[in-house]
Amino acid sequence: MPAIRYQPHVDGLRTLAVLPVIAFHLDKALLPGGFLGVDVFFVISGYLITSILLREMEAGSFSFMEFWARRIRRILPVVGTMVIVTLLAFALLGFPVTLVEHAQAGLSALLMVANIYIPMHFGSYWGTSAEDVPFLHMWSLAVEEQFYLFFPGLLFLILRFRPRWVTPAIVLAMIASFAAFLWLLQSRPTVAFYMFPTRAWELGAGCLLASMRLTLRSRALSEVMTGLGIALIVFSYVSMPAGSQVSVPQAVCAVVGAAFIIRGGQNSRIAKALLSNRPMVGIGKLSYSLYIWHWPVIVLADEIGLASDRPAPHWLLLVIIFVLSLASYYLVEGPVRRARAPLALPLAFPSAGVLACLLVVGLWSMVPANPTGYERIAYAGPYYDLSPVQPMDDRQTQLKRVGQDIRTRPEDRAPLYKDGGLLLDYGSGPKIMIMGDSHSLMWAPVLDRLSEENGFSLFVSGMSGDLPFADFTNPSLLRGNERATGQQRREIAAARRERVETWHPDLVIISTRNLPSDEVLQDFAAYFENRGIPLLFTSQPPVMLYGNNGAHHFLSYVSRFRDITPASLVEVRVSDEHLVKSAQRRAILEACKTCHFFNVSEFLEGHTGHSLLAEHGIINYYDDDHLSIDGGNAIAPALLQAIQNILQGLPDPV
Repeated sequence: MPAIRYQPHVDGLRTLAVLPVIAFHLDKALLPGGFLGVDVFFVISGYLITSILLREMEAGSFSFMEFWARRIRRILPVVGTMVIVTLLAFALLGFPVTLVEHAQAGLSALLMVANIYIPMHFGSYWGTSAEDVPFLHMWSLAVEEQFYLFFPGLLFLILRFRPRWVTPAIVLAMIASFAAFLWLLQSRPTVAFYMFPTRAWELGAGCLLASMRLTLRSRALSEVMTGLGIALIVFSYVSMPAGSQVSVPQAVCAVVGAAFIIRGGQNSRIAKALLSNRPMVGIGKLSYSLYIWHWPVIVLADEIGLASDRPAPHWLLLVIIFVLSLASYYLVEGPVRRARAPLALPLAFPSAGVLACLLVVGLWSMVPANPTGYERIAYAGPYYDLSPVQPMDDRQTQLKRVGQDIRTRPEDRAPLYKDGGLLLDYGSGPKIMIMGDSHSLMWAPVLDRLSEENGFSLFVSGMSGDLPFADFTNPSLLRGNERATGQQRREIAAARRERVETWHPDLVIISTRNLPSDEVLQDFAAYFENRGIPLLFTSQPPVMLYGNNGAHHFLSYVSRFRDITPASLVEVRVSDEHLVKSAQRRAILEACKTCHFFNVSEFLEGHTGHSLLAEHGIINYYDDDHLSIDGGNAIAPALLQAIQNILQGLPDPV
């Protein structure tokens, strides 16, 4: 049976999909909508796979085992090779404490469930945790693999019993998928982004093209569709607002544009000139390898660049990506697909990848030693935490605390949540209350010492993962979490309000990672303003880019690339998102007449976009966004001055 006619413009369309993805991942500002290239890939896959399935099923030559064998030969050898090479590269050059996490994510990629595993363990595609995973991009391949697994059976049944229902069934499936996508985008955007059912409408657009089998006899119409398709895709890439995550109009434009190009480009001079030329076709043939290799290269380069403070230039990364892709294409992808060897050959590659992942997960235990000459990191957040339940530390938390001095909560102490917190009474001086999430617990030992030295009474009411604002504005909104039931959170809220009403603090300090909406903040501030109690909001410490890992471990990693000593000032780049949020936080609080602001960042600033990880033998951080006790104590004199200014009615320093 003759093969499906080769369509060079489809390879050119692949180029129009993969290069924007790479550009976006190199620097989001280069092409804000570049990630929509994945949506274009989905349309191409839907079209090609459905064309193959319809041709073989209608001819009576279709075999499920042969179809899946071809998919295995096409996909898994390169993936298995990439996983092995990536783990080896990160073991040699990467941040060692994250290698087990990477291996677990690599295993999910090989088992076709990366789109499920990654959001469960690392959250949103745009979150800093996910962006540190070298196999993040494999979510889209998992979506396609799930499509290959389920769609052939459904199509086979429809053709067997109701062949005329093929196109209507695809249309209905697209409508249902698109409706689920829109609905979940509002309530659970991460699910909408990652999952096969909410991406099926994009694959379905290609399926619909194949099932309708339209032939355009009008050259003019072909030119219009091709030109409009290219324009729609380019528009989707360049019109995406900077920092946006998912925009339905742009996604629809990318999908419709891809469909127009696939159909119109078969008989179009525009397609021949712009998409079917040798460079576009050549890159298109290489697109699978380019997509597979580009993200691990970028993530490893980012880790090395962060540690060395010398980011790799984009041109160098592109060279490395293309060299690896060419090697992969000519040494793995092509030879395995052409080989007449049994299925054991292509399966050997992912099997080796699975074995490598399991070996890393089971045997890798390399944790950097504490940096020589630095004070041991001390952290006391758990000691002051009023959480009714202290969840068991996950592996990452256990790992980052290796080598640290962690002050834990005494087992014989009565539950703090019933009283709303911990009272530390050091005299008849001013009464200070601090509330918030883990960032308030970060400040608790510092304020504890300052209170003892200055005769303050201190009430610490902090709980990890908890924002205290609804406690004073609308407690009925409080819901349970892993640390407290809904009823317990409402009990905490009642205890906090009673403490304010009966103890009447002279100052309330609020320290949280995030702020509520303007309306909630105004109501919260009004509650205390009506009682004549000033509020002092602390800024969040600059968020480092090494993720939720121990600061001492990252400092050890830094020492592999920089010549540092305890006398050195060690600066590390901080999150751009943090810089934006800090400016927004300050603007919000400046609009609050009774709110005071203590800017932590100014005491940790290095040169532009950097923060001081360590100085004078002191490691300022505990992890990526919490200060160690030493780091807090270094800022304590300024914090004490801010407190005394407020208590004395003096203006905040400019």
